[in-house]
Amino acid sequence: MKKIAVFLLFSGLCLLTSCQSSKLSMKALIKDVESYHHDLLFERYEIAAKNIAPESRASWLESMQSQRLHFAEIEIASYAPCASEEVVNKEEQDRCAVIISQVEWYANSSPSVHSARVYSTWQYNKDAKRWFIVEQEQR
Repeated sequence: MKKIAVFLLFSGLCLLTSCQSSKLSMKALIKDVESYHHDLLFERYEIAAKNIAPESRASWLESMQSQRLHFAEIEIASYAPCASEEVVNKEEQDRCAVIISQVEWYANSSPSVHSARVYSTWQYNKDAKRWFIVEQEQR
């Protein structure tokens, strides 16, 4: 009976610790996403680029500067872990999330405001100890 109680206590602690680290990780992600959005709103593209995966950063920055976009509003609509078919295991799923943002922008030469949902896939990099955008898609 004691063995069962100890096992249940140990299992409960592991589950609690896992949940807490996952919540802390998601909380850190949301903070990073909001910071990224603020940098876009204030046209601080060099700073915003630090949220892009290193291998894509230079091309993203060049694209942002050449398009001369101005963001009017960016708001997180929803977020969720990556779909199970996109990841191999539970640990990897905890390090991958999709952020859906409602974005309004206009180009420098156009008076029209455009609106779209942007799906951003963020992955947590253990070595850098931070989240990076690895993919973005406008719908």
